[in-house]
Amino acid sequence: MGILNKLSILAIEISFLSLGFTTVAQAASFITTDNLQNREGNSSLGFLVPFPSRFQQVYSNSQFGSKPLEISQIALRPDAEVSEPFDFTIGDIQFYLSTTSRNPDELSSHFEENLGSDYTQVFDGEWKISSKNIASSGGIKNFDIVLNFLKPFIYDPTKGNLLLEYKKFTPEITGSKFDSEFVFDDSISTEIAAGDANALNAAPQFSSTLGLVTQFKVTSVPEPSSLLSSTLIVTFLSVATLKFQRTRRKKEVSLPLLSIYKSSTPHCFKN
Repeated sequence: MGILNKLSILAIEISFLSLGFTTVAQAASFITTDNLQNREGNSSLGFLVPFPSRFQQVYSNSQFGSKPLEISQIALRPDAEVSEPFDFTIGDIQFYLSTTSRNPDELSSHFEENLGSDYTQVFDGEWKISSKNIASSGGIKNFDIVLNFLKPFIYDPTKGNLLLEYKKFTPEITGSKFDSEFVFDDSISTEIAAGDANALNAAPQFSSTLGLVTQFKVTSVPEPSSLLSSTLIVTFLSVATLKFQRTRRKKEVSLPLLSIYKSSTPHCFKN
């Protein structure tokens, strides 16, 4: 096999290899707060109150490890006391994520004071909510109340805790209760304002250590150094291959010209 073919195949192999590393790094996984994936929360929360409202919940960064993550989905589950499947639509709701310096049980009742500089809208529109209300073999309800983000959020746990916010603009009466945890000094707490989606302050009676049991769909964000190394290797081999191709073409062109020159030159005979 020629050098050109070997270089080309090597460049392709390394390209696929680097893509393989990236795919592994970005494999989706799920994080459930306070390891509640296999345990029922000790409370319930009808967090989608039947009028316009603003809601914030903080999650301790201790739940997310130490490396940046891309969050693309949240999932909730019905409380144990919910007895039937349900299906309804929230006509107009916005969801946001942000890094926050506020800790659980220490959220400010002034909503704006809880927001970080990376405050990002991840969903805006109509949210169709449904649950089959099915329990797993251990008796715990499935996380089948899903919100897929329209825009993923990059979260770095080393920069602070995670804040989830919604602004609900429509007055749907849902009546459904979601599995929640009510424990002081755990990883979650909430603030709610009822009656105004753009409220500046939470109602004192709705400030609580209570919080939704939440599952996050996350993917690891690849290390910049590993991506840069793979890119540089592939780029170098591609340039080397291109340079070799050009050099070979020049040689292939020059050889016919040389033969033409020789054929047109008179032969000299020695006496």
